[in-house]
Amino acid sequence: GKESYCQEGISLIRSTHVLDYQFLYEDLAKINEAQAKALDGVIVESKDVLFNITGVSVARCCMVPDDVLPARVNQHVMIVRPSQKCMAFYLLYTLCYPDVKNTLLGISQAGSTREAITKDEMERFKIIVPAQEILQKFDNECSKIFERKNLATKENQTLTQMQTLLLSKMGN
Repeated sequence: GKESYCQEGISLIRSTHVLDYQFLYEDLAKINEAQAKALDGVIVESKDVLFNITGVSVARCCMVPDDVLPARVNQHVMIVRPSQKCMAFYLLYTLCYPDVKNTLLGISQAGSTREAITKDEMERFKIIVPAQEILQKFDNECSKIFERKNLATKENQTLTQMQTLLLSKMGN
């Protein structure tokens, strides 16, 4: 729980941080080295795709931002690591594509009392993978777009923090 989190340390990514195409930094928990060691099986790496596997946020998907690393995920978030780094954006966009998302949501509701997707179901889920040169071009273009998007997100966060600070000073 919250009482075991630290002010600084290794990021603990929870399902609330994973939106489609976007990582939500709000309330990002930090854990210490000992806590992280217990989660060594769920180490997050650059260009990993994060996929929510339970609850109302099931099938939401984003790519981990590098500034969150080092990180671990909790039991509600699956790491989908592409076999090649240049496949990461393609994988992200495929998993968020409406028809694919609807299929995944259907899988999550099959045969259980709660919404969930298992590791086995994800491993059996097939996607079409284009030729290597197409993947590389797609990765290059998406990298540029996401870099601009991440910069704009950080600028927005800074402006929001400044607004909060200014408003609190005006109230004093």
